[in-house]
Amino acid sequence: MGAAVIGLVLALLMGAGGLLYWLGRAESRIGLAVMAVLLAYPACLLAARPVVLAWKMRRAKAAAMDENDEQPQ
Repeated sequence: MGAAVIGLVLALLMGAGGLLYWLGRAESRIGLAVMAVLLAYPACLLAARPVVLAWKMRRAKAAAMDENDEQPQ
């Protein structure tokens, strides 16, 4: 199952890369922009994930610190 999914994703990426190459040769600026955004989108998500996780962890720690400060001693 995993090999089939990897093969499918690889085939889709090869098709998208070929389309990007073809659009570049045809000098279609709009097509190039659309394909560049589509191909860069997963990389943007990969880069954003650690930032979002760190932000959530920091919020959770701040909430825990606030909760500890509010308890009577």
